[in-house]
Amino acid sequence: MLKSTKIKLTILISATFFLSQCKNDFKVNDEWKDIAVIYGLLSSSDSINYIRVSKAFLGDGDSYTMAQVSDSLYYQNTTVKIEERINGNLTNTYNCLRIDTFREPGIFAHNNIIFATNAVLLNNPDTKYKLLVFANNKEITAETALIQDFPVYPINPIVQLSSSTNKLSITWSTPPIGKIYEPVVRFFYYDITSTDTTKKYLDITLDSQLSTSKEGGEVMSTSLIGTAFLHTVANIMPNNQNLIKRIVAKGSLEIRISVGSDEMYSYMQATLPTSEMVTDKPNFSNINNGLGLFSTRFIKIVPVLPSLRFSLSQNTIDSLAFGKVNGPNGRNLKFIKYSPDTYVAWTSTLFP
Repeated sequence: MLKSTKIKLTILISATFFLSQCKNDFKVNDEWKDIAVIYGLLSSSDSINYIRVSKAFLGDGDSYTMAQVSDSLYYQNTTVKIEERINGNLTNTYNCLRIDTFREPGIFAHNNIIFATNAVLLNNPDTKYKLLVFANNKEITAETALIQDFPVYPINPIVQLSSSTNKLSITWSTPPIGKIYEPVVRFFYYDITSTDTTKKYLDITLDSQLSTSKEGGEVMSTSLIGTAFLHTVANIMPNNQNLIKRIVAKGSLEIRISVGSDEMYSYMQATLPTSEMVTDKPNFSNINNGLGLFSTRFIKIVPVLPSLRFSLSQNTIDSLAFGKVNGPNGRNLKFIKYSPDTYVAWTSTLFP
């Protein structure tokens, strides 16, 4: 199966903690306590990094009514900074900008407050980043190193995925502190209608993998079988009522490997839903003077070989156009057949 434990690491984690204590006298709400809830995943592969600062709330009134009040969820006067330290020495301090956004009306207050920095984070194993949040006369801190860039071994520039005997093999060496790996094959194509030509893509998610060591240097590999590629494209390709034809893009394949830290994996394990009625799952937090997660992730992007006109082989393009799965007698995705005289000319003059 292509999709077993699909965990989206490129989404910013957010949650609301509902804290209560039960005693023998059935006093549900204890004395009010200010508990900060912090979430942030730093990455040197992102141009903007976000920090979410909120708070747990508990009171004697109706919880739905309290959730509609912004003061129940967010501090009104908050300062967020990130300190950069190389070998323990302070080298930079980045002030995070408050951003007020709005969401659709629902259970919680419609305004959403996050903090962001566009600082260029160093891809350096000797660098650590310390989060400092000042809210309601208290300091909340956390610290993380960054997942570093890592090598992906060379991939054949012409990928054959037209049958069960073909496969795209992906092999990489793990970076230090990386724990969970989610490889994705991104397939680029064009939808052509009478009025527009739009470049689109499909993500084919392969099985997640876990490293056994925090030290890095572990060799991991996975593969996408040709028939699995054709069937997955047929299953997830969206319908387009106005479609005239589809064309495979130049540099049509891209490998994306999302990596999460050990702390991030521990947090996900602690918060995954369970089918059991009674559980004693441990809470996970690495926030000092608060709750939540401050850690790191990284996305490795590897184009198969963008200098070539196609990453997919001619046979694979023809299988998309006329094969029994994707052709007129199958899903009929309307891909055009490869032709040196027409296909190459079109892609070189009309499509980037």
